[in-house]
Amino acid sequence: MKAKRPERYETLGRVRKHQETQRAQALAQVRRTVRELEEQRHELESYQKRILVEAGRQSTEPKARRMHALYQFQRHLGLLTDKKEVEIDGLTQEVETRRLAFEESVKNRRIVERLVERAEEDARKHFARRTQRLQDEFASVHFARESLRQRRESEAEHDDKVSGNNFSVRRLLPSGLNRAGGGHGEA
Repeated sequence: MKAKRPERYETLGRVRKHQETQRAQALAQVRRTVRELEEQRHELESYQKRILVEAGRQSTEPKARRMHALYQFQRHLGLLTDKKEVEIDGLTQEVETRRLAFEESVKNRRIVERLVERAEEDARKHFARRTQRLQDEFASVHFARESLRQRRESEAEHDDKVSGNNFSVRRLLPSGLNRAGGGHGEA
């Protein structure tokens, strides 16, 4: 089985990371907008309370027109506060949607990272198996050569003992000439 190259996931990883960054920015933007709207709503509510206090203070005075205008303004502020609340509710749902999209992109990026890790691990294992196979083959060839060399030496020593020579030319000649050479060191 051919090992998967980790490089083939680089582009996918960059795309997922970019997607995650974009979704994080979109989520941050919506959250920032919600905070701004909540601050505006809070300002409207506190202004509305100040107007109510002012209208209550002026209700003891005979200026009915001014008091009526304050109450109308207070109602207008209440409507603005309600509109801000509706906007906040809508954006709160948008925050949740974008948060889920962001979490999905994080999950997708992690999946790609795990794929890369697995591909790297597979490549390491493949390399280790191939290295081991080459080392085994080298050791086998080395063992076979060493066994052949020892066997030739042993045969040469045996031939020398049988022929009575203490020194054999066969040891000095290549293996092909030992037997077919005819006459070297033979009686």
